[in-house]
Amino acid sequence: MKKILFPFIAFMVALGTNAQIVKVYKNDVLQDTYTESSSKSYKVVFEEKTHEYVEIGGLKWATMNLGATTVAGSPTTCYGDYYAWGETEPRYTSMTISSDGTSATFGGRSSSHSSGYTSSDYPTYTGETLDADHDAATKNWGSGWRTPTSADYRSLAYACTGSTSTRSISSLSTSSPTGGIYWLSSDQTYLSEYKGVAGILFVDKTDTSKRVFFPAASYCYSTSFSGSSYGWYWSSSLRTTSTNNAYLLYFYPSRVLPSNNDHRYFGCTVRPVSE
Repeated sequence: MKKILFPFIAFMVALGTNAQIVKVYKNDVLQDTYTESSSKSYKVVFEEKTHEYVEIGGLKWATMNLGATTVAGSPTTCYGDYYAWGETEPRYTSMTISSDGTSATFGGRSSSHSSGYTSSDYPTYTGETLDADHDAATKNWGSGWRTPTSADYRSLAYACTGSTSTRSISSLSTSSPTGGIYWLSSDQTYLSEYKGVAGILFVDKTDTSKRVFFPAASYCYSTSFSGSSYGWYWSSSLRTTSTNNAYLLYFYPSRVLPSNNDHRYFGCTVRPVSE
């Protein structure tokens, strides 16, 4: 498992008449201001933001969802945030997911999206592919990351199964799976690092040590959370023949569809990738 590093803290030094002023910013927000004698020396340290990834099929797949803090273990930490397609912030100010992942409580909504994720409130962006200004992965993790295209999901499926089409999912029955796509129940005991939530595991068919797990994190509609054993992961690809929809990775316990599509106003999870 590898990591990609990005600068996280910025600083500014201004020279006053009789003193130095050092201002420390984090994500463009002022954290502290220091004023001392001009003879005072300062040491500035840059903190690095790291994101772990697994390289499968020539692409680096993040091991966690955008907004998540763990790979698995608990819905409250591994599901991450939910975005409408083409938007870079959730349509809520906070959301508390139940410990079993079946429900969620919204703690407020953006004034521009007061009704939540609804059919009367489509995202405004309609480019064929998400650009950097409308890609949640790029906006939140930096220019080295992006939302996968629909073709990227098909390539991931191909690297694990040899096919890019709709696939049946196997049930995990060993701690040493061969290449393929597997459904993992929340209480499975074969791979303890993925225990605690249900989801699918992609295993590279040429190197089975390369694995990436997608929790069944469901989606948001209106102000409700559709808690169930399903996964909706946005791609960056618009469905050009029906621009109210965009492509996504969709799965449930027995099937995975790398090129499904659904309404752009739905709140879905994002799994960042890097070249």
